[in-house]
Amino acid sequence: MLAALSAGTRLYQRYQVVRALRRDGGISYQALDETRGQPVLLLEFFPPGARRLGALVILPEESRAALERWTAQLSRTGPASGGQQVQLNFEQNGTRYAVTALPLGESLLDRVRAGRLLAPEEAQAVMAALAQTLAARHAQREGMDGGLGPGRVSLTQGGARLDLGWGQPDWPAGLAPEQLRTPARTTAASDIYALGTTLLYAVTGEAVPDAAQRALGQPLPTLPPGTSPALRQALTLSLALQENERLDAAALVRLLQSGQTVPVAAPSQNTRPAPQVVQAHQGWLTHIFSDGEHIITAGTDLRVRLFGSGGQPLRSLDGLEGRPVGLGLSAGGVVAADESGRVRLWEGQHTRAGSVRQRLLGFAVRAGNRAVALQDDGTLGGWNLGGPDAQGSAPLRGVSATALHVTPEDRILLGTQRGQVMVFDEDLLLTQPWWQAQDSLPVTAMASSGDRVAVAVNRSVTVLSAQAELPLPPLPGAVTALALSPDGEQVAATVGGNIHLIGVESGESEVLYRGRVPVRALGWSGEQVVAGNDAGQLLLLQMTGSS
Repeated sequence: MLAALSAGTRLYQRYQVVRALRRDGGISYQALDETRGQPVLLLEFFPPGARRLGALVILPEESRAALERWTAQLSRTGPASGGQQVQLNFEQNGTRYAVTALPLGESLLDRVRAGRLLAPEEAQAVMAALAQTLAARHAQREGMDGGLGPGRVSLTQGGARLDLGWGQPDWPAGLAPEQLRTPARTTAASDIYALGTTLLYAVTGEAVPDAAQRALGQPLPTLPPGTSPALRQALTLSLALQENERLDAAALVRLLQSGQTVPVAAPSQNTRPAPQVVQAHQGWLTHIFSDGEHIITAGTDLRVRLFGSGGQPLRSLDGLEGRPVGLGLSAGGVVAADESGRVRLWEGQHTRAGSVRQRLLGFAVRAGNRAVALQDDGTLGGWNLGGPDAQGSAPLRGVSATALHVTPEDRILLGTQRGQVMVFDEDLLLTQPWWQAQDSLPVTAMASSGDRVAVAVNRSVTVLSAQAELPLPPLPGAVTALALSPDGEQVAATVGGNIHLIGVESGESEVLYRGRVPVRALGWSGEQVVAGNDAGQLLLLQMTGSS
Protein backbone atom coordinates (compact mmCIF):
# COMPACT_ATOMS: atom_id res chain seq x y z
CA MET A 1 0.00 0.00 0.00
CA LEU A 2 1.41 3.35 -1.04
CA ALA A 3 2.79 5.40 1.90
CA ALA A 4 2.14 2.63 4.44
CA LEU A 5 4.66 1.61 7.07
CA SER A 6 6.71 -1.42 6.04
CA ALA A 7 6.40 -4.80 7.71
CA GLY A 8 8.66 -5.13 10.76
CA THR A 9 8.38 -1.45 11.79
CA ARG A 10 8.19 -1.19 15.61
CA LEU A 11 6.00 1.39 17.32
CA TYR A 12 5.82 2.39 20.98
CA GLN A 13 8.59 -0.15 21.67
CA ARG A 14 6.05 -2.99 21.72
CA TYR A 15 4.01 -3.13 18.48
CA GLN A 16 5.50 -4.68 15.34
CA VAL A 17 3.73 -3.99 12.03
CA VAL A 18 2.82 -7.23 10.22
CA ARG A 19 1.07 -5.77 7.18
CA ALA A 20 -1.04 -2.83 6.02
CA LEU A 21 -4.74 -3.69 5.75
CA ARG A 22 -6.66 -0.79 4.25
CA ARG A 23 -6.82 2.97 3.96
CA ASP A 24 -9.96 4.87 4.96
CA GLY A 25 -8.74 8.42 5.53
CA GLY A 26 -6.02 6.94 7.76
CA ILE A 27 -4.18 3.63 7.42
CA SER A 28 -4.93 0.46 9.38
CA TYR A 29 -2.37 -2.28 10.09
CA GLN A 30 -2.29 -5.75 11.54
CA ALA A 31 0.39 -5.70 14.22
CA LEU A 32 1.81 -7.90 16.95
CA ASP A 33 1.73 -6.77 20.57
CA GLU A 34 5.11 -8.15 21.62
CA THR A 35 4.37 -7.61 25.30
CA ARG A 36 1.32 -9.86 25.30
CA GLY A 37 2.08 -11.95 22.23
CA GLN A 38 -1.30 -11.05 20.71
CA PRO A 39 -2.31 -9.67 17.29
CA VAL A 40 -3.87 -6.18 17.38
CA LEU A 41 -5.21 -3.59 14.97
CA LEU A 42 -3.22 -0.34 14.64
CA LEU A 43 -4.88 2.79 13.25
CA GLU A 44 -2.60 5.57 12.00
CA PHE A 45 -3.80 9.15 11.49
CA PHE A 46 -2.72 9.72 7.89
CA PRO A 47 -5.18 12.10 6.18
CA PRO A 48 -5.22 13.03 2.48
CA GLY A 49 -2.27 15.28 1.70
CA ALA A 50 0.01 13.68 4.32
CA ARG A 51 3.52 12.58 3.25
CA ARG A 52 5.96 10.10 4.72
CA LEU A 53 9.74 10.47 4.98
CA GLY A 54 10.89 7.09 6.24
CA ALA A 55 8.66 6.53 9.26
CA LEU A 56 8.12 10.28 9.83
CA VAL A 57 4.67 11.61 8.83
CA ILE A 58 4.39 15.19 7.60
CA LEU A 59 0.80 16.32 8.10
CA PRO A 60 -0.79 19.09 6.04
CA GLU A 61 -1.39 22.19 8.14
CA GLU A 62 -5.14 22.07 7.54
CA SER A 63 -5.36 18.62 9.17
CA ARG A 64 -4.21 19.81 12.60
CA ALA A 65 -7.75 20.57 13.77
CA ALA A 66 -8.89 17.12 12.59
CA LEU A 67 -6.03 15.51 14.53
CA GLU A 68 -7.09 17.36 17.69
CA ARG A 69 -10.69 16.18 17.26
CA TRP A 70 -9.57 12.61 16.70
CA THR A 71 -7.28 12.74 19.75
CA ALA A 72 -10.19 13.99 21.86
CA GLN A 73 -12.36 11.19 20.48
CA LEU A 74 -9.78 8.56 21.45
CA SER A 75 -9.72 9.80 25.04
CA ARG A 76 -13.52 9.52 25.29
CA THR A 77 -13.97 6.13 23.66
CA GLY A 78 -15.02 3.59 26.27
CA PRO A 79 -17.38 0.66 26.79
CA ALA A 80 -20.43 2.94 26.96
CA SER A 81 -19.64 4.68 23.68
CA GLY A 82 -20.11 1.72 21.33
CA GLY A 83 -18.02 1.09 18.24
CA GLN A 84 -14.31 0.33 18.24
CA GLN A 85 -12.81 0.17 21.72
CA VAL A 86 -9.41 1.81 22.13
CA GLN A 87 -6.84 -0.08 24.20
CA LEU A 88 -4.13 2.57 23.90
CA ASN A 89 -3.38 5.70 21.90
CA PHE A 90 0.00 7.35 21.54
CA GLU A 91 1.90 9.95 19.54
CA GLN A 92 4.88 8.95 17.41
CA ASN A 93 6.48 9.80 14.06
CA GLY A 94 4.69 13.15 13.91
CA THR A 95 1.21 11.64 14.05
CA ARG A 96 -1.04 9.60 16.37
CA TYR A 97 -1.87 5.90 16.59
CA ALA A 98 -4.72 3.98 18.22
CA VAL A 99 -4.57 0.31 19.24
CA THR A 100 -7.78 -1.72 19.06
CA ALA A 101 -8.68 -5.39 18.92
CA LEU A 102 -8.93 -7.40 15.71
CA PRO A 103 -10.76 -8.29 13.53
CA LEU A 104 -10.75 -5.31 11.21
CA GLY A 105 -13.93 -6.39 9.48
CA GLU A 106 -15.05 -5.63 5.94
CA SER A 107 -15.64 -2.01 4.99
CA LEU A 108 -19.28 -1.41 4.07
CA LEU A 109 -18.10 1.00 1.38
CA ASP A 110 -15.80 -1.63 -0.18
CA ARG A 111 -18.55 -4.23 -0.10
CA VAL A 112 -21.08 -2.01 -1.90
CA ARG A 113 -18.49 -0.90 -4.46
CA ALA A 114 -17.81 -4.58 -5.18
CA GLY A 115 -21.50 -5.00 -6.04
CA ARG A 116 -22.44 -7.03 -2.94
CA LEU A 117 -25.35 -5.04 -1.55
CA LEU A 118 -26.91 -5.69 1.83
CA ALA A 119 -30.10 -7.73 1.69
CA PRO A 120 -32.99 -5.86 3.41
CA GLU A 121 -33.04 -8.19 6.42
CA GLU A 122 -29.26 -7.81 6.86
CA ALA A 123 -29.53 -4.04 6.47
CA GLN A 124 -32.17 -3.94 9.21
CA ALA A 125 -29.86 -5.74 11.65
CA VAL A 126 -26.89 -3.53 10.68
CA MET A 127 -28.91 -0.34 11.09
CA ALA A 128 -30.16 -1.49 14.51
CA ALA A 129 -26.58 -2.21 15.66
CA LEU A 130 -25.31 1.17 14.47
CA ALA A 131 -28.29 3.00 15.97
CA GLN A 132 -27.53 1.30 19.28
CA THR A 133 -23.97 2.66 19.14
CA LEU A 134 -25.31 6.15 18.36
CA ALA A 135 -27.76 5.91 21.26
CA ALA A 136 -24.86 5.15 23.63
CA ARG A 137 -22.83 8.08 22.28
CA HIS A 138 -25.78 10.48 22.38
CA ALA A 139 -26.53 9.47 25.98
CA GLN A 140 -23.02 10.73 26.78
CA ARG A 141 -23.71 13.93 24.79
CA GLU A 142 -21.23 12.84 22.11
CA GLY A 143 -21.76 13.01 18.37
CA MET A 144 -19.83 11.42 15.53
CA ASP A 145 -16.45 13.15 15.22
CA GLY A 146 -15.46 13.00 11.57
CA GLY A 147 -18.98 12.22 10.33
CA LEU A 148 -20.72 8.95 9.60
CA GLY A 149 -20.69 7.22 6.22
CA PRO A 150 -20.22 3.78 4.64
CA GLY A 151 -16.43 4.14 4.85
CA ARG A 152 -16.71 4.29 8.62
CA VAL A 153 -18.75 1.12 9.03
CA SER A 154 -17.15 -2.33 9.33
CA LEU A 155 -19.09 -5.56 8.95
CA THR A 156 -17.78 -8.26 11.29
CA GLN A 157 -18.81 -11.79 12.08
CA GLY A 158 -20.61 -10.46 15.13
CA GLY A 159 -22.52 -7.73 13.27
CA ALA A 160 -21.58 -4.14 12.47
CA ARG A 161 -19.27 -1.62 14.08
CA LEU A 162 -18.62 2.10 13.78
CA ASP A 163 -14.91 2.63 13.24
CA LEU A 164 -12.92 5.47 14.72
CA GLY A 165 -13.29 8.52 12.49
CA TRP A 166 -10.48 10.47 10.95
CA GLY A 167 -12.31 13.76 10.73
CA GLN A 168 -12.57 13.56 6.93
CA PRO A 169 -15.86 14.73 5.37
CA ASP A 170 -15.80 11.95 2.74
CA TRP A 171 -19.56 11.30 2.61
CA PRO A 172 -21.25 14.52 1.35
CA ALA A 173 -24.58 12.71 0.99
CA GLY A 174 -24.61 12.25 4.78
CA LEU A 175 -24.67 15.97 5.54
CA ALA A 176 -28.10 16.90 6.89
CA PRO A 177 -29.87 20.12 5.80
CA GLU A 178 -28.96 21.89 9.05
CA GLN A 179 -25.27 21.21 8.34
CA LEU A 180 -25.48 22.97 4.97
CA ARG A 181 -27.10 26.15 6.25
CA THR A 182 -25.28 29.28 7.41
CA PRO A 183 -24.39 29.09 10.21
CA ALA A 184 -24.00 25.31 10.07
CA ARG A 185 -25.30 23.26 12.98
CA THR A 186 -24.63 19.61 13.88
CA THR A 187 -26.92 17.78 16.30
CA ALA A 188 -27.81 14.24 17.30
CA ALA A 189 -30.49 14.37 14.58
CA SER A 190 -27.70 15.05 12.05
CA ASP A 191 -26.10 11.70 12.96
CA ILE A 192 -29.45 9.98 12.36
CA TYR A 193 -29.67 11.55 8.90
CA ALA A 194 -26.15 10.32 8.05
CA LEU A 195 -27.08 6.83 9.28
CA GLY A 196 -30.11 6.81 7.00
CA THR A 197 -28.07 7.80 3.93
CA THR A 198 -25.49 5.11 4.73
CA LEU A 199 -28.02 2.27 4.92
CA LEU A 200 -29.99 3.49 1.91
CA TYR A 201 -26.78 3.35 -0.13
CA ALA A 202 -25.99 -0.12 1.28
CA VAL A 203 -29.31 -1.65 0.11
CA THR A 204 -29.65 0.17 -3.23
CA GLY A 205 -26.03 0.69 -4.33
CA GLU A 206 -27.12 4.02 -5.80
CA ALA A 207 -25.72 7.46 -5.04
CA VAL A 208 -27.90 9.24 -2.49
CA PRO A 209 -28.74 12.84 -3.47
CA ASP A 210 -27.38 15.39 -1.04
CA ALA A 211 -29.78 17.45 1.05
CA ALA A 212 -29.59 20.44 -1.29
CA GLN A 213 -30.56 18.28 -4.28
CA ARG A 214 -33.40 16.71 -2.30
CA ALA A 215 -34.74 20.13 -1.33
CA LEU A 216 -35.02 20.85 -5.07
CA GLY A 217 -37.12 17.73 -5.56
CA GLN A 218 -34.60 15.01 -6.51
CA PRO A 219 -36.00 11.69 -5.22
CA LEU A 220 -34.23 9.11 -3.12
CA PRO A 221 -33.24 5.73 -4.60
CA THR A 222 -36.04 3.16 -4.61
CA LEU A 223 -35.89 0.49 -1.92
CA PRO A 224 -35.68 -3.11 -3.21
CA PRO A 225 -38.55 -5.62 -3.02
CA GLY A 226 -38.65 -7.43 0.29
CA THR A 227 -37.85 -4.36 2.37
CA SER A 228 -39.76 -4.75 5.64
CA PRO A 229 -42.20 -2.03 6.75
CA ALA A 230 -40.00 -1.42 9.82
CA LEU A 231 -36.83 -0.79 7.78
CA ARG A 232 -38.79 1.30 5.28
CA GLN A 233 -40.16 3.50 8.07
CA ALA A 234 -36.77 3.71 9.81
CA LEU A 235 -35.15 5.00 6.62
CA THR A 236 -38.02 7.37 5.83
CA LEU A 237 -37.97 8.96 9.30
CA SER A 238 -34.16 9.09 9.46
CA LEU A 239 -34.02 10.94 6.13
CA ALA A 240 -36.65 13.55 7.00
CA LEU A 241 -35.44 17.00 5.92
CA GLN A 242 -36.88 18.53 9.12
CA GLU A 243 -34.87 17.69 12.24
CA ASN A 244 -37.88 17.32 14.51
CA GLU A 245 -39.38 14.65 12.24
CA ARG A 246 -36.46 12.23 12.66
CA LEU A 247 -36.56 9.52 15.29
CA ASP A 248 -33.84 9.59 17.92
CA ALA A 249 -31.35 6.71 18.08
CA ALA A 250 -33.04 4.85 20.94
CA ALA A 251 -36.42 4.96 19.15
CA LEU A 252 -34.75 3.66 15.97
CA VAL A 253 -33.35 0.69 17.88
CA ARG A 254 -36.79 -0.17 19.26
CA LEU A 255 -38.39 0.12 15.82
CA LEU A 256 -35.79 -2.02 14.04
CA GLN A 257 -35.46 -4.70 16.72
CA SER A 258 -39.19 -5.12 17.26
CA GLY A 259 -40.07 -4.97 13.57
CA GLN A 260 -43.24 -3.08 14.52
CA THR A 261 -43.82 0.27 12.83
CA VAL A 262 -44.58 3.23 15.06
CA PRO A 263 -47.50 5.64 14.62
CA VAL A 264 -46.40 9.09 13.50
CA ALA A 265 -47.41 11.47 16.26
CA ALA A 266 -50.43 13.59 15.47
CA PRO A 267 -50.61 17.18 16.67
CA SER A 268 -51.62 17.45 20.30
CA GLN A 269 -55.39 17.97 20.58
CA ASN A 270 -55.43 20.89 22.97
CA THR A 271 -56.05 24.59 22.87
CA ARG A 272 -52.67 25.71 24.12
CA PRO A 273 -50.83 28.20 21.91
CA ALA A 274 -48.18 26.79 19.58
CA PRO A 275 -44.71 26.85 21.18
CA GLN A 276 -42.36 29.72 20.40
CA VAL A 277 -39.07 28.41 19.01
CA VAL A 278 -35.84 30.44 19.32
CA GLN A 279 -32.54 29.28 17.81
CA ALA A 280 -30.33 29.72 20.88
CA HIS A 281 -27.21 27.64 20.16
CA GLN A 282 -25.27 26.07 17.31
CA GLY A 283 -24.98 22.83 19.27
CA TRP A 284 -27.00 20.89 21.81
CA LEU A 285 -28.72 23.05 24.45
CA THR A 286 -27.60 21.38 27.67
CA HIS A 287 -28.79 23.61 30.54
CA ILE A 288 -31.53 26.13 31.17
CA PHE A 289 -32.33 28.46 34.09
CA SER A 290 -35.04 31.06 34.64
CA ASP A 291 -35.80 33.54 37.40
CA GLY A 292 -39.14 34.59 35.88
CA GLU A 293 -37.66 37.69 34.23
CA HIS A 294 -34.77 36.16 32.31
CA ILE A 295 -33.98 32.85 30.68
CA ILE A 296 -30.36 31.67 30.63
CA THR A 297 -29.15 28.82 28.46
CA ALA A 298 -25.86 26.97 27.91
CA GLY A 299 -24.88 24.74 25.02
CA THR A 300 -22.18 22.57 23.54
CA ASP A 301 -21.13 25.52 21.34
CA LEU A 302 -19.46 26.70 24.61
CA ARG A 303 -21.69 29.75 24.88
CA VAL A 304 -24.09 31.07 27.49
CA ARG A 305 -27.07 33.05 26.18
CA LEU A 306 -29.29 35.50 28.06
CA PHE A 307 -32.89 36.03 26.92
CA GLY A 308 -35.85 38.05 28.13
CA SER A 309 -38.83 36.14 29.52
CA GLY A 310 -40.45 36.30 26.08
CA GLY A 311 -37.45 34.76 24.34
CA GLN A 312 -35.96 38.01 23.06
CA PRO A 313 -32.13 37.69 22.86
CA LEU A 314 -30.25 40.03 25.20
CA ARG A 315 -26.62 38.87 25.40
CA SER A 316 -24.27 36.15 24.22
CA LEU A 317 -21.63 35.31 26.83
CA ASP A 318 -18.37 33.64 25.82
CA GLY A 319 -15.67 32.11 27.96
CA LEU A 320 -16.53 28.46 28.57
CA GLU A 321 -13.58 26.14 27.99
CA GLY A 322 -15.42 22.83 28.08
CA ARG A 323 -18.85 21.28 28.00
CA PRO A 324 -21.18 23.14 30.42
CA VAL A 325 -22.17 21.28 33.59
CA GLY A 326 -24.39 23.87 35.31
CA LEU A 327 -25.47 27.50 35.39
CA GLY A 328 -27.55 29.97 37.37
CA LEU A 329 -27.74 33.48 38.83
CA SER A 330 -25.75 34.71 41.81
CA ALA A 331 -25.72 38.07 43.58
CA GLY A 332 -23.02 39.15 41.12
CA GLY A 333 -24.51 37.99 37.84
CA VAL A 334 -24.71 34.99 35.53
CA VAL A 335 -22.63 31.98 36.62
CA ALA A 336 -21.71 28.89 34.61
CA ALA A 337 -19.32 25.98 35.14
CA ASP A 338 -17.77 23.66 32.60
CA GLU A 339 -16.19 20.22 32.73
CA SER A 340 -12.64 21.62 32.51
CA GLY A 341 -12.93 22.68 36.17
CA ARG A 342 -13.60 26.37 35.49
CA VAL A 343 -16.38 28.49 37.04
CA ARG A 344 -17.05 31.80 35.27
CA LEU A 345 -19.01 34.84 36.47
CA TRP A 346 -20.34 37.50 34.08
CA GLU A 347 -20.99 40.71 36.04
CA GLY A 348 -22.23 43.54 33.83
CA GLN A 349 -19.65 43.92 31.06
CA HIS A 350 -16.93 42.23 33.13
CA THR A 351 -16.11 38.55 33.56
CA ARG A 352 -14.10 36.69 36.20
CA ALA A 353 -13.20 33.04 36.55
CA GLY A 354 -11.78 30.54 38.99
CA SER A 355 -10.79 26.94 38.47
CA VAL A 356 -9.85 23.68 40.16
CA ARG A 357 -7.72 20.81 38.91
CA GLN A 358 -10.57 18.34 39.07
CA ARG A 359 -12.98 17.78 36.22
CA LEU A 360 -16.48 19.00 37.10
CA LEU A 361 -19.48 16.73 36.56
CA GLY A 362 -22.22 18.96 37.96
CA PHE A 363 -22.73 22.45 39.40
CA ALA A 364 -25.52 24.28 41.25
CA VAL A 365 -25.81 27.83 42.65
CA ARG A 366 -26.71 28.19 46.33
CA ALA A 367 -28.01 31.02 48.51
CA GLY A 368 -25.56 33.52 49.97
CA ASN A 369 -23.47 33.85 46.81
CA ARG A 370 -22.25 30.26 47.10
CA ALA A 371 -22.27 27.21 44.86
CA VAL A 372 -21.53 23.50 45.02
CA ALA A 373 -19.85 21.32 42.40
CA LEU A 374 -19.71 17.57 41.84
CA GLN A 375 -16.08 16.65 41.06
CA ASP A 376 -14.67 13.62 39.27
CA ASP A 377 -12.39 12.70 42.20
CA GLY A 378 -15.43 11.63 44.22
CA THR A 379 -15.86 14.86 46.20
CA LEU A 380 -18.24 17.78 46.55
CA GLY A 381 -16.55 21.15 46.09
CA GLY A 382 -17.71 24.41 47.65
CA TRP A 383 -17.44 27.77 45.85
CA ASN A 384 -17.58 31.41 46.88
CA LEU A 385 -19.04 33.18 43.86
CA GLY A 386 -17.72 36.55 44.94
CA GLY A 387 -14.39 35.47 43.42
CA PRO A 388 -15.29 33.02 42.12
CA ASP A 389 -13.03 30.92 44.37
CA ALA A 390 -13.00 27.25 45.30
CA GLN A 391 -13.61 26.81 49.04
CA GLY A 392 -12.45 23.27 49.72
CA SER A 393 -14.11 19.92 49.19
CA ALA A 394 -15.57 16.98 51.09
CA PRO A 395 -15.47 13.28 50.12
CA LEU A 396 -18.67 11.55 49.05
CA ARG A 397 -17.55 8.35 50.84
CA GLY A 398 -18.75 5.71 48.42
CA VAL A 399 -21.71 7.65 47.03
CA SER A 400 -21.80 7.33 43.21
CA ALA A 401 -23.65 10.48 42.18
CA THR A 402 -25.67 10.87 38.98
CA ALA A 403 -27.49 14.17 39.68
CA LEU A 404 -26.83 17.31 41.77
CA HIS A 405 -29.57 19.72 42.85
CA VAL A 406 -30.03 22.62 45.28
CA THR A 407 -33.58 23.35 46.47
CA PRO A 408 -35.11 26.83 47.13
CA GLU A 409 -34.55 26.08 50.83
CA ASP A 410 -30.81 25.67 50.02
CA ARG A 411 -30.73 21.95 50.68
CA ILE A 412 -28.01 20.13 48.74
CA LEU A 413 -29.34 16.93 47.18
CA LEU A 414 -27.51 14.19 45.32
CA GLY A 415 -29.17 11.52 43.21
CA THR A 416 -27.20 8.29 43.11
CA GLN A 417 -26.51 5.35 40.82
CA ARG A 418 -28.59 3.16 43.13
CA GLY A 419 -31.74 5.29 43.05
CA GLN A 420 -31.17 7.18 46.29
CA VAL A 421 -31.58 10.85 47.14
CA MET A 422 -29.00 11.98 49.71
CA VAL A 423 -29.02 15.23 51.74
CA PHE A 424 -25.78 17.13 52.53
CA ASP A 425 -25.25 19.86 55.11
CA GLU A 426 -23.54 23.28 55.08
CA ASP A 427 -20.10 21.65 55.34
CA LEU A 428 -20.92 19.37 52.39
CA LEU A 429 -21.12 16.34 54.67
CA LEU A 430 -23.78 13.66 54.28
CA THR A 431 -26.56 14.07 56.84
CA GLN A 432 -29.08 11.45 55.75
CA PRO A 433 -30.30 9.22 52.94
CA TRP A 434 -33.71 10.80 52.26
CA TRP A 435 -35.33 8.47 49.75
CA GLN A 436 -34.75 5.16 47.95
CA ALA A 437 -36.34 4.13 44.63
CA GLN A 438 -37.88 0.65 44.61
CA ASP A 439 -35.99 -0.59 41.54
CA SER A 440 -32.59 0.92 42.54
CA LEU A 441 -31.92 2.36 39.06
CA PRO A 442 -29.96 5.62 38.66
CA VAL A 443 -31.59 8.96 39.42
CA THR A 444 -31.64 10.83 36.09
CA ALA A 445 -33.14 14.21 37.04
CA MET A 446 -34.37 16.29 39.97
CA ALA A 447 -36.36 19.53 40.27
CA SER A 448 -37.89 21.45 43.16
CA SER A 449 -40.41 24.16 44.03
CA GLY A 450 -41.29 25.26 47.54
CA ASP A 451 -40.84 22.24 49.78
CA ARG A 452 -41.49 19.70 47.02
CA VAL A 453 -38.81 17.78 45.11
CA ALA A 454 -39.49 15.76 41.97
CA VAL A 455 -37.16 12.81 41.29
CA ALA A 456 -36.92 10.79 38.06
CA VAL A 457 -35.72 7.18 37.97
CA ASN A 458 -36.03 5.57 34.55
CA ARG A 459 -39.75 5.92 33.57
CA SER A 460 -40.91 6.83 37.07
CA VAL A 461 -41.34 10.25 38.68
CA THR A 462 -41.91 10.65 42.42
CA VAL A 463 -42.69 13.93 44.21
CA LEU A 464 -41.24 14.15 47.72
CA SER A 465 -41.96 16.51 50.59
CA ALA A 466 -41.64 16.43 54.35
CA GLN A 467 -45.26 15.26 54.57
CA ALA A 468 -45.69 12.82 51.70
CA GLU A 469 -44.23 10.66 48.94
CA LEU A 470 -46.34 10.85 45.77
CA PRO A 471 -45.46 8.39 42.97
CA LEU A 472 -46.81 9.52 39.58
CA PRO A 473 -48.00 7.17 36.79
CA PRO A 474 -45.10 5.70 34.74
CA LEU A 475 -44.19 7.55 31.54
CA PRO A 476 -43.65 5.82 28.17
CA GLY A 477 -39.84 6.04 28.31
CA ALA A 478 -36.86 7.13 30.38
CA VAL A 479 -37.13 10.67 31.78
CA THR A 480 -34.20 12.98 30.99
CA ALA A 481 -35.30 16.30 32.54
CA LEU A 482 -37.84 17.62 35.07
CA ALA A 483 -39.41 20.92 36.11
CA LEU A 484 -41.92 21.71 38.87
CA SER A 485 -44.48 24.51 38.54
CA PRO A 486 -44.03 27.45 40.95
CA ASP A 487 -46.98 26.21 43.03
CA GLY A 488 -45.64 22.65 43.02
CA GLU A 489 -48.91 21.30 41.59
CA GLN A 490 -47.63 20.18 38.16
CA VAL A 491 -44.56 18.35 36.88
CA ALA A 492 -43.13 18.73 33.38
CA ALA A 493 -41.04 15.74 32.28
CA THR A 494 -39.20 15.01 29.04
CA VAL A 495 -39.17 11.61 27.33
CA GLY A 496 -37.15 11.75 24.12
CA GLY A 497 -38.48 14.72 22.17
CA ASN A 498 -41.81 14.89 24.02
CA ILE A 499 -42.69 16.97 27.08
CA HIS A 500 -45.34 15.49 29.40
CA LEU A 501 -47.36 17.50 31.91
CA ILE A 502 -48.56 15.65 35.03
CA GLY A 503 -50.78 16.76 37.90
CA VAL A 504 -49.06 15.98 41.20
CA GLU A 505 -52.25 15.29 43.17
CA SER A 506 -54.41 13.85 40.38
CA GLY A 507 -51.79 11.93 38.41
CA GLU A 508 -53.51 13.05 35.19
CA SER A 509 -51.13 13.67 32.32
CA GLU A 510 -51.05 15.11 28.80
CA VAL A 511 -48.40 15.56 26.13
CA LEU A 512 -47.59 19.25 26.25
CA TYR A 513 -45.18 19.13 23.28
CA ARG A 514 -44.26 16.52 20.67
CA GLY A 515 -40.91 16.57 18.90
CA ARG A 516 -38.42 14.23 17.25
CA VAL A 517 -35.33 16.00 18.62
CA PRO A 518 -34.44 14.97 22.20
CA VAL A 519 -35.18 17.54 24.92
CA ARG A 520 -32.67 17.44 27.80
CA ALA A 521 -33.05 20.84 29.51
CA LEU A 522 -36.25 21.98 31.20
CA GLY A 523 -37.44 24.81 33.41
CA TRP A 524 -40.53 26.70 34.52
CA SER A 525 -40.77 30.47 34.07
CA GLY A 526 -43.95 32.09 35.35
CA GLU A 527 -46.80 30.93 33.11
CA GLN A 528 -44.62 28.99 30.68
CA VAL A 529 -42.49 25.88 30.49
CA VAL A 530 -39.10 26.55 28.89
CA ALA A 531 -37.10 23.75 27.29
CA GLY A 532 -33.95 23.19 25.25
CA ASN A 533 -33.31 20.46 22.71
CA ASP A 534 -30.42 18.84 20.87
CA ALA A 535 -31.00 21.12 17.88
CA GLY A 536 -29.95 24.08 20.05
CA GLN A 537 -33.51 25.42 20.14
CA LEU A 538 -35.12 27.21 23.08
CA LEU A 539 -38.82 26.28 23.31
CA LEU A 540 -41.31 28.48 25.16
CA LEU A 541 -44.62 26.75 25.90
CA GLN A 542 -47.39 28.93 27.27
CA MET A 543 -49.52 27.36 30.02
CA THR A 544 -52.45 29.79 29.71
CA GLY A 545 -54.54 27.56 27.40
CA SER A 546 -56.63 24.66 28.63
CA SER A 547 -56.22 21.05 27.60
